[in-house]
Amino acid sequence: KEAYKKGLPLNDSLLKVSNRRIIEAYYLMGSIYKEELNNNKKAVSTFEELNTRYPKNKYRLNIYYTMYRIYLAEKKQEKADEYKEKILSEFPDSEFALLIKNPNYAEEANARQSEAEAYYNTVYTAYRSDDLQRSLELSEEGMRKFSKSDLAPQFEFIHAMSYGKLKGVDSLEYALKMLTARHPKAEVSALASDILISIKKQKNPEMFSPPDQRINGVDTFNVNFDAEHFFIAIIPDDPKLANAFKSNIDAFNT
Repeated sequence: KEAYKKGLPLNDSLLKVSNRRIIEAYYLMGSIYKEELNNNKKAVSTFEELNTRYPKNKYRLNIYYTMYRIYLAEKKQEKADEYKEKILSEFPDSEFALLIKNPNYAEEANARQSEAEAYYNTVYTAYRSDDLQRSLELSEEGMRKFSKSDLAPQFEFIHAMSYGKLKGVDSLEYALKMLTARHPKAEVSALASDILISIKKQKNPEMFSPPDQRINGVDTFNVNFDAEHFFIAIIPDDPKLANAFKSNIDAFNT
């Protein structure tokens, strides 16, 4: 019995992990049917089964839009309208909803992105040239004008750096803290956090001094290779990377 029970999700936390793996597998399978095998029938049945088993899964919006596009292509207007309504009612502010409401949305979004990129290049050039007052003013305008753009955190970062260099380290610290609070997942926030640590070290060197080296007379750790061990990995939340990683781990264990 024990051999068959080993690895089964017998508690809530293991069950959650198991469910996540099933959701990932279904979504990946449906995507392969749709994008690589051009088998819309299998893709639809896979996605429908996923949504039936896990109605709140994180891929729900993507699946709705994929189903909407499939039924439009197959000229099944009634089914297409069904998924269109799901998107508009459950995810009214999503990119897919905007695309459905405005067929030119993608083209207009690309134009706005190009405008933001061109403006950012101007701001960045001013900053790199140490024209700090100009980069401060331009980045502030960029923050207002392109607040919805993916480049918004970059504009704010240059604004914080320009402001800090002009006003001093306390102003820099405050501006970077605001940046990391507003955009915690932005790429520049990691750099801002590094700078904040450097500022903290500069202000409080005693906090970062090495602890007293004490010699422990007895080694309290023993290696027992026959005992159960746990392996923890922190990996990106990307199915392509995560699934390959898990497959390699599984192959290694086998």
